[in-house]
Amino acid sequence: LPSKKMLRNYLVKRNADASVDMKPPPGSQGMAGDHAYIQPITALTLLLIQSCVVMPQSEEEQGEKMDVDGEGDEASKKGKMDSEDDNDDEIEETEEEKRLEARQKANTMAGLDGCVLICNQFTSQMLQRCARKGEEGGASEFRPILSNLIDDLLLVRYLVDFPAAEMLLMTLSHRLGADLLRASSAPKNTVEATYLATAMDAFGKITSAVASTLLEQRENPFELPNQMSLTETPEPKEEVNRCFCGRDLDTFMLDCDRCHSWFHGSCVGITKDAVPETWVCDDCTLQGSMLDQAKAFTQGKDSLILTKYDHNNVLRQFLLSYLSRNALTSPSPQADRAREFFIATWVKDINLEQNEGKDTGAFDLNLIRAHAIAQWQPPTVQQQYNLNAQLTEHGNKRTLASLVASSELSTSFPRLLGVLLRLMGDSSTTSLRKLSLKSFLRVVNNDPSLMTHSSVKKEVARCFHDDAISVREAAVGLVGDYVLHSPNLAKVFHAPLLERMKDKGISVRKRAVKIFRDMLLSNPSYSGRAQACHVMLLRAADRKEDDGVRDLVHETFHTLWFSGKAFEVGSSNGAADKTTKAQLYAREVATQMTEVVKVSGSPEVLTSLVTGLLFGFSEGDKDKKVAERKKRQVDSKNQCHSLVLALVELLLSFEESRQHKEDDGKELVALLSTLSVFAEAYPELLVGHVDTLIPYLKGDNGGGKKYEASIVSTCSAIITLAVPHFSAVELHRLSNGGLPADLVNIAYKFPPTAVSSAVETLATLANHPGSKEGNVPEKKLITMARQFYSYLLKQMDSTCDFSGSKKSIRDNVKRALSALGSICRFYECDSAIDAHNHDPNGFQIVAEPKSLKFEGNMLSDASFALFRSYLVKKDESTKVLALR
Repeated sequence: LPSKKMLRNYLVKRNADASVDMKPPPGSQGMAGDHAYIQPITALTLLLIQSCVVMPQSEEEQGEKMDVDGEGDEASKKGKMDSEDDNDDEIEETEEEKRLEARQKANTMAGLDGCVLICNQFTSQMLQRCARKGEEGGASEFRPILSNLIDDLLLVRYLVDFPAAEMLLMTLSHRLGADLLRASSAPKNTVEATYLATAMDAFGKITSAVASTLLEQRENPFELPNQMSLTETPEPKEEVNRCFCGRDLDTFMLDCDRCHSWFHGSCVGITKDAVPETWVCDDCTLQGSMLDQAKAFTQGKDSLILTKYDHNNVLRQFLLSYLSRNALTSPSPQADRAREFFIATWVKDINLEQNEGKDTGAFDLNLIRAHAIAQWQPPTVQQQYNLNAQLTEHGNKRTLASLVASSELSTSFPRLLGVLLRLMGDSSTTSLRKLSLKSFLRVVNNDPSLMTHSSVKKEVARCFHDDAISVREAAVGLVGDYVLHSPNLAKVFHAPLLERMKDKGISVRKRAVKIFRDMLLSNPSYSGRAQACHVMLLRAADRKEDDGVRDLVHETFHTLWFSGKAFEVGSSNGAADKTTKAQLYAREVATQMTEVVKVSGSPEVLTSLVTGLLFGFSEGDKDKKVAERKKRQVDSKNQCHSLVLALVELLLSFEESRQHKEDDGKELVALLSTLSVFAEAYPELLVGHVDTLIPYLKGDNGGGKKYEASIVSTCSAIITLAVPHFSAVELHRLSNGGLPADLVNIAYKFPPTAVSSAVETLATLANHPGSKEGNVPEKKLITMARQFYSYLLKQMDSTCDFSGSKKSIRDNVKRALSALGSICRFYECDSAIDAHNHDPNGFQIVAEPKSLKFEGNMLSDASFALFRSYLVKKDESTKVLALR
């Protein structure tokens, strides 16, 4: 065995006209231009397998063997029939056993028995050594060799010198899959953990490479005609540039003498000095060969419907012709064995196709098999096996790539994927589930479309609820890599990802937050953004949340809403466009915030976020992040002004375009509530927009009864917060205008919550340092107080239980209690007495409401006594309001 430092030292050189590019597996080493280095053990094993091939049996020999086998089968059948009466429980052959028997027979007839035995023996011995525990048997030496062996095989499977690579990969994938499935049902600690990781890594490499091959073939198929006439010659096509490079360059080009399409000389490997008299492009060469083979291998039909089997046979003949040319120009025993192995594999596939009994195309498989076996002996200069029909280097690459995509290993991809999905659902071993998820991630990295398969979505969704945090985190990470680029996939996994933001595992919650952050940054119009933001805000507001998760949420919203550059909107040409871009950004953020408030039903969590971003959060501030948080505060303050302007513009746009539908009220409440967020955090910004809000206090906003109270209450609250920042001129204008009257009307028309907000606004206007004694708001307050006090005094002794009273009386009592209590709470009288009366009986009800005044605590003391009298009422609603 080579040392670990020199695992790869066998040079594989690519000829100038090699059939394909050597495609290294992701992460593999050893590539250097047109050269590659593989392990000597890989090259020796493949050469050994290829050297064991023998000449396939001809049709006559197969017929003789089938006659002998048939006699044995008849005898066996007779014996079975004789024993049926004695044993009714005889076990029938399973489909898998039949398939294996058919493959074994096909290998035998194709001369591949020895090759299969070598593959099985080598695989068995290699994996046995890798599976040993600890250092026993040099397991630690063999595992890196196995890992590199897989890389080598995936590399040389695209080289015609090593056609046995597919067979060895197939054998390894079967054995590795069986070992992993066996380990999933084995008792704990009976299988070496390191071997499991090595085996899963190897199995994942094979499966991902096959997925990549199939995807490449789907995206760039080698398209051959599905129908052709054996008697009519196709008319030349229009002369156009059909070069496979896709470039439109003004350089030396060649015209195909058959279809008259043009190709770059550099792309087809022909220079100006070596232009042949006749040149035919790859497509026409293939069609010509298909026509020749169709005439030779069909029953004289005038037109044919060709299948993928027919296409593969044509491509195999081209590849065999290429190998035959190499045998003429560069003869070597290794090249001869590779050529013979290729013929034997072709014959085996023909045998399997015949055994399946399906429609295998228009070509006679017996004739094709005989034609392939006839080319067993190396060609001489005098022999011609269609060697003159040559493809370009690009055509050779596509030929081999197409054959690799249709190989037995590639067609077994559903089984390989099924093994991974089954292991992802293993209930016994956590490490195996995690390893299988990691391997599956490698597979979908090569073919993301697999994530849309129903079986895959079902299994990944199950992993979201796995008992192990590590498995849930891996599943979330797997989905996160693809939802960014697949809107449909994001929609499918939206709800499970939201749920994972509430996961018990901190790492899972962090991963989910990061996924939604990236989704919102890359796709601001994501349909589930409001729900995602709402859940993230709830996580940040939860006092029990981990500081790391909370800080990640804060950072996410700062980047998303307050950085000014989270996502691209508009153009950026010149200062004017830059300003427009900033305005569009602010409008987009304002729209998102409004949606979040609408989903939340309350601006509370958003207010907490904005306030924290502006002035710092009370919890979770670590010293190492203080500077970062201060920068966020500066950015947030700079962005708030633009966001308030954008919200006001949205409000005005809404009014201009509204159609007075039932949901208008909900949208209006959401817009005003979002504005109230900034009124709480940065009230100075709302001063200039109070006039926009005052009309909503009329209480006739066309938003439906259930929303009107919220509308007037929210507007009152915003104005209340802005009042302390009014200038004397602004205060005088508003206090002596229609605002106080609108607020009084709210107190007489709306429920207690709106009444309280309106009274607070009036009291704030009256309490403003710039207000003079006897100002309009103060007069409105004392007038209301006397009226509500008088009503409560009148109803005080009317009943001991208001639940039996008329609805109008009940509503008026509730309104009076709420309004009078709010007036006493929010109005601050300059001449109030600070001394507290600790004797409840020291408060007396004033019998003459007109004599009530704010001075000397007269109103508050009398109201307190009146409220106490309502505390003894029997109905709870009255008692609650009185207590409040």
